[in-house]
Amino acid sequence: MDINYIKERYYAINVGTDGLIHDSYLPIEPNSEVIYIDDAIGTNNDSGISTAQGYFDFLYPGEDYNIDYSTGQIEFLKNVSSEFKIAVSYKYRGESGV
Repeated sequence: MDINYIKERYYAINVGTDGLIHDSYLPIEPNSEVIYIDDAIGTNNDSGISTAQGYFDFLYPGEDYNIDYSTGQIEFLKNVSSEFKIAVSYKYRGESGV
């Protein structure tokens, strides 16, 4: 039993659209990630980016999340609900990457 695991706190960015983990998407190019989150709360949309998919706020590394570039795992430092939408852009050094 992993006592350090917290549900909905970790996110693997090397999961493909097929739902499988792809090691060829690794490692992540350091500092290339851009992460946005929509908390699905319409009353707090004072800043951020409005899209047809939601209202996304920019997340700051070290303040809102930590990332392990070798494994592609993001640890969110604030509560993340299953209702939230997460958008991540990054460059990787694996096959067909940077």
